[in-house]
Amino acid sequence: MNASAPLSVPTVTHAAVNAAVKRPDIVKLWTEQGAVPMSMTPEEFDKFLRGDIVKWAEVVKKFDKPQ
Repeated sequence: MNASAPLSVPTVTHAAVNAAVKRPDIVKLWTEQGAVPMSMTPEEFDKFLRGDIVKWAEVVKKFDKPQ
């Protein structure tokens, strides 16, 4: 990518999230709520999210009962 090209949405989002998860107030708040502040590359996040969708879809299917 050359210097005059616009940044992609994933690149901008990744930079913003990485900056946020390093802020002490965010780390404190998330830790108090049981979350683990971490950063991932866009590719790592894509893999994580796709795996989470599969995992939770299986849970929903298992416990989805007709009313």
